[in-house]
Amino acid sequence: MRSLTTQEALFGREELVADILATVLSDDGHGSLLVGDVGLGKTSVAAAVLELGGSRIRPFHAFGSSALASEPYGVLAPFLTGLHDGRAFSSSDVLRALSSALRTGTDERAVLVIEDAQFLDDSSAVLLAQLAAANQARFILLCAPFPSVPAELWSMCSDGLLKSFELAPLPQTTMQELCRHILGHQVFPSASVTLCRRASGNPMFLVEQIKHARRTGTLVEHNGVWQLIGELTGSTKHVREVVRYHLLQLSEAQRQALDYVALAGSLDLDTLRQVASSSTVDDLEESKLIVVSNDPVRVVSLAVPPMGEVMCELLPAAKTMAMRRTLLPLLDLSAARPETLIRCIGWALEDGFQVPDINILRAAQLANRLDLPDLAEQAAAAVTSSGLSEFARLEQARTMTVRGEYPELQELASEMMATSSDPEMVRLVASLCGHGGLRPGLDGTFLETIASDWREAVDRLAREGSLKGQQLVAEHATSMRLMEIQGMHGDGNYHGTEDELARIFATSENCAPNLLVSCTLLSEVFSATGRAVKARELSSRAADLLESDLEEMAYYREFVLRRHLLALWHAGEFSLLREVVDHDAEHNVASLPRYGGSYQLAKGLCDLAQGGMNVALQTLVQAVEALQYRDPGNDLPQSLAAAAYAAAVLGRESVKEYYAKLYEATGPGRDAASSLRSQAFLLAANGMFEGNPRPKLRLVADEAAALGMVHVEMDVLMLGIHAGDLGLALRLKAVASRCEGRHAQITAEYAKALSEKDPMALLAFSDAAESEGRELDAARSAGNAVAILSRRGDRNRLHSAQRVAKRRLATLVHGHDPLSARLSTAPQLTRRERKVAALVHGGASNRDIAAEFGLSLRTVEGHLYRIFAKLGISDRSEIANTTSDSWNV
Repeated sequence: MRSLTTQEALFGREELVADILATVLSDDGHGSLLVGDVGLGKTSVAAAVLELGGSRIRPFHAFGSSALASEPYGVLAPFLTGLHDGRAFSSSDVLRALSSALRTGTDERAVLVIEDAQFLDDSSAVLLAQLAAANQARFILLCAPFPSVPAELWSMCSDGLLKSFELAPLPQTTMQELCRHILGHQVFPSASVTLCRRASGNPMFLVEQIKHARRTGTLVEHNGVWQLIGELTGSTKHVREVVRYHLLQLSEAQRQALDYVALAGSLDLDTLRQVASSSTVDDLEESKLIVVSNDPVRVVSLAVPPMGEVMCELLPAAKTMAMRRTLLPLLDLSAARPETLIRCIGWALEDGFQVPDINILRAAQLANRLDLPDLAEQAAAAVTSSGLSEFARLEQARTMTVRGEYPELQELASEMMATSSDPEMVRLVASLCGHGGLRPGLDGTFLETIASDWREAVDRLAREGSLKGQQLVAEHATSMRLMEIQGMHGDGNYHGTEDELARIFATSENCAPNLLVSCTLLSEVFSATGRAVKARELSSRAADLLESDLEEMAYYREFVLRRHLLALWHAGEFSLLREVVDHDAEHNVASLPRYGGSYQLAKGLCDLAQGGMNVALQTLVQAVEALQYRDPGNDLPQSLAAAAYAAAVLGRESVKEYYAKLYEATGPGRDAASSLRSQAFLLAANGMFEGNPRPKLRLVADEAAALGMVHVEMDVLMLGIHAGDLGLALRLKAVASRCEGRHAQITAEYAKALSEKDPMALLAFSDAAESEGRELDAARSAGNAVAILSRRGDRNRLHSAQRVAKRRLATLVHGHDPLSARLSTAPQLTRRERKVAALVHGGASNRDIAAEFGLSLRTVEGHLYRIFAKLGISDRSEIANTTSDSWNV
């Protein structure tokens, strides 16, 4: 693994470099003071300034250290060799010697670059001020904030002799760009976010962290996508040496106080002052080694967070345990921040410290929410209080969902529902299982079994008198019914559920879980049956309900979000969908490893719909790689099929074959809608290279229609048309006209123009689609117009349409990859297909063609099907009406 290059170190620093260069080259400038923490790139910034200055600058270098700080002129000693002959010398002697050493004798400007200038002694700092005032040199002084920037350097800034700059940590967006640049491939979002957050805007820590993660096998690359497959721990030798060097500059008291902060992650100021003196804490804050928040609690954290883990790594085990033992009794864990509580409970479990069970339980709940199943399982198992045991077992159950251990989950849930005397606990356990009902490896009886166990539990509780009041009984009955409806929807059965869900939704104001679930399932009905606008309204309300009580509704988060994204996709609200995904990824970073693959699939489907095929394939490849590792929503089959389709459209047969074979090995998903859509994607993908997919695509569309899945039917019909089955245009027009949303409206407009074989309407539609960013629709409609004009022999309009289609194609593929011939500027045939078309044009039969080329009849039929698709025709008789211009290779 290479080191961080100068270019990489300058990500986000370009303006700073230009500003510092201006202070060096300006007639009225004398240079700059650059202050920044270790690893932020001070040296690289200075190197870039010198490189840009070129022949206008002659650099001189000096390096500070703590050992030189106590020596008069110690940092400047390399330029004062003539003075070290045993004679006493004055400050004016030193000034003359330094002036002489920095004299260039040319038009070049002498620039003295001093690294670690915080170790300049007072006499040296005064000397630099005299040189600057005499305009005898320019300076680039690089300082870390600790131990402190010499007062004389700040005075030079105040007097206008230097301009000061603070090197701040890079923003997360720049860090993620840097991460991608370092790795040189696609980086899965959760990996990028995790790496960059841990580096806290520090480029050096990022590159060293990447180096260490690769070496330990935690960060791996497969099919051009980097992703994390384990927890990031440890650091490189270089980082440890850098941190150790900086810690050596501290007093023992300062070092210990800093160790306490590093160990806890953060501490409130009052607690830190119980283990360190106020003066020590003040010194650390003044030296900018710690940051104290302005809120009432006054939280103390490290100024360079990545140093914390390294400092803990450097602590001896015995000292670590002693510090933990000192710190734990001082902390109020009931009010501790989540990260502090997680750490402290980890210590307690590891070292055997006694901690109240309620705090251990809270840590288990947090660990599950933060996707830390090992800690959650360990904490839940450590709860021994009889009053909390059921809640601990609930967290064990939740850990099983995080890991995808659904058979074990079903067994534990059945046991808990059979023994619990708490109606709400029964509901929580059943609801937790309910959202696993369509997961990989589960058959259709999973939800039925859970619902049956739930019903038996409710009957038992009613007999025992634990379930009191008709309203509570009714709420449980409604919850069970909602679970059954969820299972029906998973099987593609939406018939008869709408009215019942609407009634439940209207009468569940006093039962938040039932209100949320019924609202979400009702939006699912509207999505499936073409009412995308209503679906979006309801799913948005469900998302708002979820956010209003996120802690109470945590179990429903994935259930709601998945259906909300589906509603946005069906409504054609692609930009809003991306905003929702990005917002959730930013504010729920811990969920990215678990749900990141599903998020990428949602984005990839948007890219497919809009026609950004290269982007779509990249995004879908990321989705596949993540979902092969973790697939909580059974999204892998659809991502594989969609990736195969995108690769096929781009003409990448080998890539298409790879994902098609993976799909065949994986099998269709449990969810009926995604399963049908996946089948259609795969049929269309395979049909671009061999065979005739149109009859099977019609069957898939018929199956979707029989299940009432209007949106799926519409999507499959569109794929059929793109495969050359133009006879579907009227049916597509009718189906799309029954659907709501801009996506359906555009589809209906396209189908109308295509069914009427109106090339000018198709070209007008192409213009409109392009203006809305729908490059695929724009390219396809222009291609259809070309095919129609070609068959009519309308050469004047044909050439104009070909130019439009060519522009659309260039936009679609962004100049990178050839699109399949079906979307080309004119229908393009291979040489063999052109010869076959010529023979058909001349009246030859399939048998004649087979004899001519020594082919089987089946192979000839395959050639004809591909010719039909490329020319946008339905049968061989139409070839006679097609001009030979459209056969050109």
